[in-house]
Amino acid sequence: MYTLFRAMTAADIPKDVVIASLAWRQHNPSRAGVYDKSPETKVRCRGNRYRFFAVDDEGSLEAVLVPYDSSRTILPTSTADVTSVGDTEQLIRWRSFSPTVVHAFTEAVGDANPIHRDDCCIVPGCLLLAAFYEDWPSVIQRNNEKGLLSESTTVDSEAVSGELVGSHTEMPTTENVIKEIRIRFRNPVYADTPLFLRSEGPTDYTVITADGLRLFEVVTVSA
Repeated sequence: MYTLFRAMTAADIPKDVVIASLAWRQHNPSRAGVYDKSPETKVRCRGNRYRFFAVDDEGSLEAVLVPYDSSRTILPTSTADVTSVGDTEQLIRWRSFSPTVVHAFTEAVGDANPIHRDDCCIVPGCLLLAAFYEDWPSVIQRNNEKGLLSESTTVDSEAVSGELVGSHTEMPTTENVIKEIRIRFRNPVYADTPLFLRSEGPTDYTVITADGLRLFEVVTVSA
């Protein structure tokens, strides 16, 4: 997965764009050896909109990238208390991402976009995808049946930052559970913002802030 992330940051795409959508798919193990170690990549541009595609032995990554529009930025509240997000029984307390974790991730994948670099940084879309994939068995799937995840069992992004931004690219234990993740972004995700998952069905989630701001939608496909 991280090899594909690095391929996107190295592609001939302006560094001031943001990801509008992401789609990652894991290959069937029988396809191993079809591709070289270096991912095959394609970039298409239409106006100021870029479409990126990369594939390697482990899977494929497709992204649509658009110019960053700071005028649409909506800063969420910093509180971790759910206030106006509706029925809290449908929510799972997920995690937040510190600037330290964001900066470490961008260094690991070579992401030079300045919106990920300052203290009030935007969390990269690829980091959100990787974290969702990592958390599927331990947080999302296990706690979906229990409704709201208690704060005491919320995954600490600092504690797992070594797994998320380390030099290894080993697939987590979800490889036989989740085969595809598709994300569509609505608003930027800022560092240190508590994130909540609202279940929209057996495999679909909306990620929101404590004050109900919709950030992005996630669709998963299991084995």
